[in-house]
Amino acid sequence: MNESCAKPAARITCVLLAALWIPGAAQSQQEDRDARRARRDAELTELRANGYRSTLKDRDYPQNIQNAQRKIEQKKASAAPAGSAP
Repeated sequence: MNESCAKPAARITCVLLAALWIPGAAQSQQEDRDARRARRDAELTELRANGYRSTLKDRDYPQNIQNAQRKIEQKKASAAPAGSAP
C-alpha cells in the first residue's frame, strides 16, 4: 500500500481521488478507442476506394493490399506541392 495512504484520513482522500479519476480515465480510454476505430475505418475505406477487396479466400492478399497502398501513396505524392518532400 502507498505510504501516503496509510492513515485513515489519507485513505479516504485516496479513495475519493481514485473515484474521481476512474470515470475520467474510462472516458479517455473510450475516446481513444473511438479515435482509433475512426482512423482504421478511414484507412480501410481509402484502401477499398483504391481497389483493395478483402475476402476470406484471397490468395493474392499481400499483393492486393500493397497495390492499393501504392496507389494511395502515388496520389498523395502527386497531390503534394512541389518542393515539399518529407
